[in-house]
Order: sequence, then structure tokens, then C-alpha cells
Amino acid sequence: MDVRFCSRSRMAQVAALVLFACGSAVAESPPAREQLLALSLDELMGVGVSTASIQPASWRAQPGVVTVISAEDMAVAGARTLQDVLQLVPGVSYGIDVFNVPGVVFRGTWAYEGKILFLVDDIPVNDLLFGIYAIPPNFPVEILERVEVLRGPGGAKYGENAELAVIRIYTRNTAQREGFVAVTTAAQRDGSPLRQASAGQQWRSQGNELAMLGTVSAGNWGSGYWEDATGLPINTSDQDITGAQFAVDAEWHGNHLQLYIEHFSLDAVQRYGFAAADQEMTFEHANLRLERELKLSPSTTLTPRWTYRSENTWHGESVSLPGFYELPAWRHTLELEARHGMANGVQLRAGVQEYWAEVHAEQMNVPSAFPGKTPANYFGGQSSTDYDSFSAYAEAEIPWSGYLLGVGGRFTHHSESGSAAVPRLALTRAETDWHVKALAGSAYREPQFEITNQRATGLKPEQTTAYEIEGGHRLGEHQYLTASLFRYRLRDALVFGVAPSGIPGYVNAPSFHGEGLELQWQLRYDRVQAQANYQRSRTDDDAIALYDVQGRSGQSLGAPRDVFNLWLGWQLDERWSLHPRLRYEGERTAYVRDPASSASPPLEQARLDEEIGGDLAARYRSWPWTVDAGVRNVTDEERLLPQPYAGVSPPYPVGGREAWLRLEYEF
Repeated sequence: MDVRFCSRSRMAQVAALVLFACGSAVAESPPAREQLLALSLDELMGVGVSTASIQPASWRAQPGVVTVISAEDMAVAGARTLQDVLQLVPGVSYGIDVFNVPGVVFRGTWAYEGKILFLVDDIPVNDLLFGIYAIPPNFPVEILERVEVLRGPGGAKYGENAELAVIRIYTRNTAQREGFVAVTTAAQRDGSPLRQASAGQQWRSQGNELAMLGTVSAGNWGSGYWEDATGLPINTSDQDITGAQFAVDAEWHGNHLQLYIEHFSLDAVQRYGFAAADQEMTFEHANLRLERELKLSPSTTLTPRWTYRSENTWHGESVSLPGFYELPAWRHTLELEARHGMANGVQLRAGVQEYWAEVHAEQMNVPSAFPGKTPANYFGGQSSTDYDSFSAYAEAEIPWSGYLLGVGGRFTHHSESGSAAVPRLALTRAETDWHVKALAGSAYREPQFEITNQRATGLKPEQTTAYEIEGGHRLGEHQYLTASLFRYRLRDALVFGVAPSGIPGYVNAPSFHGEGLELQWQLRYDRVQAQANYQRSRTDDDAIALYDVQGRSGQSLGAPRDVFNLWLGWQLDERWSLHPRLRYEGERTAYVRDPASSASPPLEQARLDEEIGGDLAARYRSWPWTVDAGVRNVTDEERLLPQPYAGVSPPYPVGGREAWLRLEYEF
């Protein structure tokens, strides 16, 4: 059975639209005062980041495979949400999880389940129940300054959850600017409005700084009708999402404080694949980080750091089951980090970290999912539980015969799952016109509260080892091409399955591996910027039944083998710019409804045809005003998000043509 949702004629229309815009924008022109495209290729390649390095260095010199997406890149791509931004990263696509929460598929694998570490202004935001970050579907780009992605393991540097990638999200609070900014966005899709408003203010005086911003949003998530596992239709366009975020960044007398608060709720539509139209899911967390950098000498610093997280995620309420799931959790993290730079250019970093976490079962009224469980006995006969984890880490960057050698490692001991040790080794070299990297690294994932609570056997930390090679070369004065090869292996993957004893719950699965190729191309003229990337991946889906595509090897459920992106910024004159974008996702396999099936519910695996879609945006800039307008999914293609594992949720429709308008004012 095939599910077709991509018209070939419309594919041609979208491709022609983007190629027309690319072909029309070939002439160089002098830069204009108001133009969007501010950086040349040389300047772009010299921007310093520290996603994988100890000291800031260009992305080409990072001891890791790194993608940096600036606010300028987001505007050039016509991005409206964080989901749009992450789709600019090679190989990123999306799937749907329980309760209609979207998650990331990365390098051919369902990475949402704790395999990617998310940081907002360097504060970890993965939840304490499952280790995931539920990305608000309407997370606005208005509050973003840049996104840095380490495409590969980062366990030695970052610790837990940094298995397949590390995604560092930086708000506008981190930008070195002063003044006030206000932004409002309105959009319309399938007759349903979407609204966002953001505002921020920054002050700087005599070395002291204060920046704060906030945003609120309301809208919907789906598009059209979705049928649950029994065939019951639900109008997703009526399902609401609301969200709010607030961030503070303050520095005074050598102290640095950061606060990030996030709240969003959505009409869940479905509960484990079955319609639950009266159900609402809420995710809320508050994160506080305080540190002080102590200058022991001109080349040595010592930084004590305290991070606190309070959350109430996956909080569900419904008319039929009021307050049916509420597990607030807390975590304190203490860290002491030392850095030292030597006269010969060697950079050293080392530290220790310990955290304590606790969770309490406030309400538990879901006998169908957790039979016999009440707030009083939810955690093995108790109403609450806790765990702790200690880790020690060290890394060095050593100049060596024109190359930079990076070595490092981390040891951790978790009170529930025992110990893990993860090393890292990198050899890099970046010259004016080329760069090369050879990388080997590991990462680990420790089980969180709901995983240990629902385990079927004793659990060990999940561990990932990856080997990567990257090379890049300048093509003339205005282009740069990069190619990356990767291979990773997951050991003791934490998945929901059945233990040999027949008891269902979380278990450590057999080893699992993936491999692939990534290509990136950048072009920069004074008035034209274009970027494209492509990824081809292959996974050992047969190793874990939860991901297995029946009768086919090399591709996991819900994951495309091929992903391609192309976006263009064309400065028409001093104030106007045009931004077309094209995206292609290859075929995927998912469980879909088949009324003729004898299964209960009547679901079977089916191939979903490839998707191709185009967006078009324009910008008008005349300081202090900026106006953006765009159309997403220009050809109104149907888009589906599959469940990337063996569940009972049919693919969820999120397509539909959307028109949007954004107005920004700053002074």
C-alpha cells in the first residue's frame, strides 16, 4: 500500500520557482547600507564559535562537525519557527510522538528520545522524566540570535544526552547590542490564525549588563483531518497551541546570571494513537544558572557554576480524566571548571560536576496506561524518588605540525545505572582555502525518572561512538564546498520493549549503527547568498525491532534516507530582499491505517512518497523598521509526520499553505 502526497507537477513548479530566483540573481553589486547580507565569504569563515572547541575558532577549525545558523541565515531562509531553523541542518527531519508532540529525526535515527542535548543560552533544557526536549511547534525565530549544532557526539565536553548531536540555541540576550526591540507576527493557515509577539531590552553600563526578552504565541499545529488508529477523524485545524518564553541575562562585578522560563500547551488530539480530543498537554520549566569567573592568572581561570531546574512537563489534563498525569521534578547541578592557556598555544580545560534530582507524583489517574498506579505508590511503592550523578572531565587542544590535536574524556557515575567513560580524539587543520578533520568520539545517555520507573530489567547507560571525516575547499572567490562522512554505533540503547522474562518496560536493546554522507555548499556575493546541503544516511534498522522496516534493511521507521535543502537571499536594492527556499525529503516508512488489515488496530507498514516543498519570503528594511512577509508551502503540498517507531499513531498532517507577516521595530 502506498500513501502518495507529492504531486510531480507541483514538484516541478517549486523547483522552477527557486531556480528562477537563483538564475535571476547572478550579478555582483556594491553593498548597501540597509542590506540584509552583511558578511562576505571570508568574514563568514572567520566567525568564531566554541561549540566543539575550548577557545572560540571558526566552524572550519572546530574539532567537530559543526553547523552555525545566524539570525541573518534565518532571515535569508525565511524561517518563522525554530523547527524551520533546525530543518536547515543537514539530515534533520521530524516525526510525531505520543500526544502529538513533534520530535527530531537525525542522521537517519529517531533522536528525540534523549539522544540530542538541547541548550538554551547554554542552559540544558532536556526534561527530567524522559531526557527529551519537547520543541514548542511555534517557537518563534524573533527571539533567536543564532543556533549552533554539533553534528556528532559531545559527551566528553557536554555530558549526558549529547549522543548524536548538541543543539545550542542562543537568544537575542546574548547579542552585543543595546536598546529595545519589539516584534509581532501574524499568520494564517487552513483558516486558522497564528499570532506571536516578542519584546526585549538590553542595557550596558561600565561593564555591567542586563538583557531580558519575552514572547507569547497562540495558534494551531496540524492541518486538515487526521484519522486515529480506529479511523475516527479529527479536525486538527481546531487544535490550539499557546506558548510563552521569558529570558534574562545579567552580568555585574564578575557574576553572570541567566534565567530561562518556558511554557507551552497543546491540544494533544491523540493518546498513544487513539483520539483524545478533550486532552491538553502542558510543558513548563524554569531554569536558573549562576556562575562567577575567577581570574587566577592572565592565563588561568576557575569558574564555579550552579544550575537549577524546576519542571512540570508532560502534564496532562482532560475532561474525562482531570489532572490525570502530573510529575513535577527538580534538579540542582554544581560544577567547578578550570581553564588554562599555555605559552606554546596549548589549551586545557578540566572540571567536576555533580547533580541531584527529585520527582514527586502529584496526580496519577491513568489506570489504562499504568494499572494499579496511584500517587502514593507510583515509584516502586513510593510517591517520590531521586537520583544523583557525578562526573569528571578533561580536554586539551595541542598545536602540532600545522594541525590541531584535540583529546579529552569524561567519566560519570549515575546512582541508578552505574558508570560510563567516553573519550574524544580530533585532528583538524584549517587553511585559507581548505580544511580537513578526522574525529572519533563517544557519548552517553543516563536513564531519567520515567525510564527507571518503567524499566523491565536493570539498566545500563546508553552509549554512542562515532567516527567522522570532513573536508572542505574553496571554489573560487565566492563559494565553499564541504563533505562529511560519518558512522556511529549505539550500544545498550534505552528503548521500550519486552525483557526476556516477558515483562514490558524499558530495556537495553542490541547494538545499532548508522552511516552516511553530508554535503554543504555556500555561495556569497555582495547582494546574493545561497546555501544548500544534502544528506544520505543508512541505518541498521533490523537490529532493534522498534525501528525495523519490515522486509527492507538500511532505513529506520519514519526516517528519510535523503534530505536536501536549498535557500537563497537576493538583495534587490538597499531595502528590499527576496528569499526562496526548497526542501526535499525522500521516501519514509510508517504505520498507516489499512481497513482491509486483520490487525487490531488495522495498521500496517507502508511507504510514504517523497516530499518536496517550497517557501517564499520577502523583507523590507528601513531602520528602525523591518517587515517580513512570506508564504510557506507555496504549492499547498500535503505534509505528514510519521511516528518513527513501532507505535499505533498514523502519520499526522502538518502541511497546508500558510501566509505570514512580521513587523519589527528597534531603537
